Amino acid sequence: MRYYRSTDSIILSSDTALGTDPIAALSTNTTSSQSLGTTAPSTGGTYWVGACVDTVASESNTTNQCSTGVQITVTILSQTFADVIPSHTAYTYVEALATNNIATGCGGGNFCLEQIATRDLAAIWLWKAKNNPLAPPVASGAVYNDVPDGHFAEDWIRGLKVGGYTEGCDASNYCPEEGLTLAGFAKLVAKTFGLAP
Repeated sequence: MRYYRSTDSIILSSDTALGTDPIAALSTNTTSSQSLGTTAPSTGGTYWVGACVDTVASESNTTNQCSTGVQITVTILSQTFADVIPSHTAYTYVEALATNNIATGCGGGNFCLEQIATRDLAAIWLWKAKNNPLAPPVASGAVYNDVPDGHFAEDWIRGLKVGGYTEGCDASNYCPEEGLTLAGFAKLVAKTFGLAP
């Protein structure tokens, strides 16, 4: 049994060879189940994979030696951040944030997966996730005592506050540099997307 990859649905022995799997001759009207592991092409696209069997002596019909091709689609995954490889469990989520201009990483071409999220960064991501491509309103007047004019996340924090999507860590402060626990992040996400009262 010889396996091939083709650029069309017709499998021929002149297609790209993937490997062989020696099997014993079969009796009339019998079957055999075979498989072969192979590496996907390095170029994205649509391909067909199939198998051909060698002609045997005294065979009367040699026009049915190859199977019908099974279509596969190869998608080459982009990698926006050097430290988030396609096999990482967070890859698809991080790429979704990057593709939608929600997250730009921590700098130097990295995302910094292990870095603790802060409330100011969360405000930017939440605003963008909810309102892209709309920019937040330009800050006009402080809404929290600890978010001064010129703070990098000031507009996003204010936008979430004015929109009623989030609240501070107390009545007067937002605590922008405070790290978020999963509980704290869950609360911000649920309020931003109207998932909780």
